[in-house]
Amino acid sequence: MHQNRNRRAASAGGKMKIENIRVNGVNEPIGFQMQQPVISWNISGKISGNPGTGITVTAENGSTVSVSENADPLGTLIPMQLSPRTCYRVKITAEDETGTVTAETFFETGKREENWEGEWISPKNNRSSALVRKTFHLKEVPAKTRLYITGLGLYECRINGTKIDEEYLTPGYHSYDFHIMADTFRVPSELLHEGVNELEVMLGEGWFKGRLGFEGGYTNLYGSRLWTKLELWGDGELLVKSDRGFTEYTSPVTFSNIYDGEVYDAGIRPEAVGEVMAGLPEGCGPLEDRLNLPVAVIEKFPVREILHTKKGSVVLDFGQNLTGFAVFESHLPKGACVTLTAGEILQNGEFYHDNYRTAKSEYRYISDGRVRMVRPHFTFYGFRYMLLE
Repeated sequence: MHQNRNRRAASAGGKMKIENIRVNGVNEPIGFQMQQPVISWNISGKISGNPGTGITVTAENGSTVSVSENADPLGTLIPMQLSPRTCYRVKITAEDETGTVTAETFFETGKREENWEGEWISPKNNRSSALVRKTFHLKEVPAKTRLYITGLGLYECRINGTKIDEEYLTPGYHSYDFHIMADTFRVPSELLHEGVNELEVMLGEGWFKGRLGFEGGYTNLYGSRLWTKLELWGDGELLVKSDRGFTEYTSPVTFSNIYDGEVYDAGIRPEAVGEVMAGLPEGCGPLEDRLNLPVAVIEKFPVREILHTKKGSVVLDFGQNLTGFAVFESHLPKGACVTLTAGEILQNGEFYHDNYRTAKSEYRYISDGRVRMVRPHFTFYGFRYMLLE
């Protein structure tokens, strides 16, 4: 029956091709929670006869771990025993009367049921945001480096000053009392170098302890402290783990909240405050590999029009309602402050914000005098307009 489906999906011309391969519905998933992989794909192009398809899965050492014949492109479950922190290669073969075509993809497991060597750590200074750092030494740059990390609250991770991934608002919003999701990231080799390296994690309230709910909402809904847990592995060797060896630093993010926005003071230079505390968060569920898809930038909207209202306000119009944040290049002098406030509609030609109820939905940036790209770290907005002050 799947052969007929293949034929109906094929186009009239061109050589048969295997496209859009997915593992459990995700393109090249890394660290996602799965019991057993389900492989799906499309066949396009001209098909001659009744094509047969097969799947071969190999482990990192090149050994074959699974072979499936007469596979269904709508979804074929691969019966296999998955190991933690392992990359598997998937090869799909389709054969018809004109010949054979192949295509490959991969998936990689996260920590799975493996015990974490890293501890839960929390800044002793219990603010709405925090910054923790640790240095580590490399004799040589590993060929394969992976970071396993989560946060109670939101986190952004940098190695040697560069953000390691293209996701935002990690690790997302969870029912923390039922489960905690951990992320797996490939660390680009160009971020590392021989000698001393630095790993930095910036933490924000997010949905874990920030204001959440109607009529003013609740704070500390799931917990009252920011936490993180991580392990950095290189070529199978543990390089860094979260422990009391991390140091807390002052953070330029002086306030962050999903509803109310963020305040970023670029004039604050990170200075060591002291060592972090280690412990176990109360009332949280088990730590598991991630289920949620990445939050990422999928489209960029320029300012379509700069509006000058009768009341003297300056309003940036992005042309449509969207969910995201504004990014700009700052050329402001030292100490100058710019505030952006999100709004969905205008009223009588003026900026209107009352439908946000008590949510401030602001981003405030205080310049250090340097030219830099500026964006929020731990908040987002639903908006079409931004009031510029």
